[in-house]
Amino acid sequence: SLASSTSAAAVGADVSSRPVLRGVVFDMDGTLTVPNLDFAAMYRRCGVDPQLDILAELATRPPAQAQAAYAVIEEMEQQGRDTLQLMPGARELAVWLAAHQIPTALVTRNTRRTVDVLDRLLQTAAPTLTLDVVISRDDERYPPKPDPAALYAIAERWQTSPTNLVMVGDSPANDIGFGRAANAVTALLDTGRRYHEQQSSESHATP
Repeated sequence: SLASSTSAAAVGADVSSRPVLRGVVFDMDGTLTVPNLDFAAMYRRCGVDPQLDILAELATRPPAQAQAAYAVIEEMEQQGRDTLQLMPGARELAVWLAAHQIPTALVTRNTRRTVDVLDRLLQTAAPTLTLDVVISRDDERYPPKPDPAALYAIAERWQTSPTNLVMVGDSPANDIGFGRAANAVTALLDTGRRYHEQQSSESHATP
């Protein structure tokens, strides 16, 4: 009938207009790994206003003062590496992504040394999963989130549009803002129920 044909056409148009999943981009702390750094203590020990970006602030300081603060950050991040754990559900997600051969990427302000620890944890959980693209703090080609440059670069490498990517993170400002700036699909992981629907800012810009 005309009604059924029209209905089928409408359903077909709806399906065809949906983005096709071509890859998943993850944040790290609080998304793939359990948060284990006390950023408030880090800012306090480094003498940095918690409303500022700690790395950008240290770059403006005299070399001796900045070096002392970087030593504090390294000490605390090493403690974090020593106790790094996958978030609940991360193992199952890694297995599913590997089984479906969905490309994965990581964009984080952690160092590559910390990412290497995560990579070992993921390999133990899902040996066939590979993070196809990793953009860490050591990669100075891209500004930090929420600037979308890194997400555009990932989409270009995967030869797709950012609209076909999902950005997963626990920060409305940095992760969700990052994804939306590139018109990617976004998913907020709010296991601690810290955010109301309209909240879009944080008190600390983490390194």
